[in-house]
Amino acid sequence: MDGFRIIIAEHNTDNLHLLTDLLMQEGHSVVAKVSDSASLLHNINTVQPDAIILNSTLPGENFLELLYKLQHLRIAPVIIVSEELDLNLLEDSIKSRCFGYLVYPIYSENLIPVLEYAVNYFKIISQLEEENKELKEREAQRKTIERAKNLLIEKKEISEREAYNLLRKLSMDKCVSMHKIASTVIKTLENKL
Repeated sequence: MDGFRIIIAEHNTDNLHLLTDLLMQEGHSVVAKVSDSASLLHNINTVQPDAIILNSTLPGENFLELLYKLQHLRIAPVIIVSEELDLNLLEDSIKSRCFGYLVYPIYSENLIPVLEYAVNYFKIISQLEEENKELKEREAQRKTIERAKNLLIEKKEISEREAYNLLRKLSMDKCVSMHKIASTVIKTLENKL
């Protein structure tokens, strides 16, 4: 196992040392140690961690707002650590897509499996989100090409095959994607209305 790069956001010095020691003993790197939410947000883009370990009582802005900001950034999975189990916070954490919730005292036996799960599951989810985004883009491009083809059929009174072949020929002649050609055709033909 290669070590992960971790940001620890913990204001309690004893807990900070404990987490740092546990992680380093397991071969992980603590790339930043912060004690408030502003420092966390400042450091997260700079160090690009594999995971964030975040105390639920971290000083600074509202904790749930911080969780949603971190989730929106989609840089790394968040594992919450807390002095006590708070079921409301746990429920809110799940909604904000946190990847783990641990209650002190924390030991290597419970920290490391949660960390492994969080980092690997985050990678899977990130990959699926990227694939979903690409599929949506391809579908939008397909719809644009289809719209251009239908406008050509209607305005030029040609067959579907001829319209497609015309778009393809223009694309090859101009060395641009069919999507760009289709967008241009749509703008041109719609302006003639």
